[in-house]
Amino acid sequence: MEFLAWPAVVLILGIVAIFVFKLPLTRFLDRAQKIGKSGIEVGAGAQVSGVEVKPSPADELLKAFDNALLLEREKFIRTELERLHIDSSPDRERVLIRLLAALALVQTFERTYTLIWGSQISALQSLNSAGSVHVDLLRPWYDQGAAREPELYAAYTFEQWLGFLEASLLIARTGDSATISVGGREFLKYVLHQGYSLYKLG
Repeated sequence: MEFLAWPAVVLILGIVAIFVFKLPLTRFLDRAQKIGKSGIEVGAGAQVSGVEVKPSPADELLKAFDNALLLEREKFIRTELERLHIDSSPDRERVLIRLLAALALVQTFERTYTLIWGSQISALQSLNSAGSVHVDLLRPWYDQGAAREPELYAAYTFEQWLGFLEASLLIARTGDSATISVGGREFLKYVLHQGYSLYKLG
């Protein structure tokens, strides 16, 4: 997981880098003064028709996240893409968008695992096996958690407990019924794949 230490930012820079290659050509054309048989004459001015050429949105975004470590990781990503012969812009964009989406999920799952309680993980496991159930059938998991950790649950209602699972997109509710969501199933798979404990406080 060392490569994922800087989740979304690194790959945002990778995607934006695809479009940065357009910038030198744009600036070159902006400075073109005359096109003739002898070629293109280019001036050194930084303005066109009295309007200052501003940095592109890509440049602005890169500047906002510019630091030595990110530049090092960006270089690593470029090197890996070249090693894998992913050279064309469309292919690079598809790969980087997929990686960005995956890392965004990792970031979300890591945060969810930090916040979720053991009783809620148990409820998710139950839903994963049972499918759609009445929400009251999840209450025993809440009650067990409250019996183990009464201080935590003193001001934490069943609706709040259930609401966390719903707000985290781990379950879907329709009236009084609850089902595990795709996100919930993937979260459980992620926890097992990472070797994290299913037994937590709460």
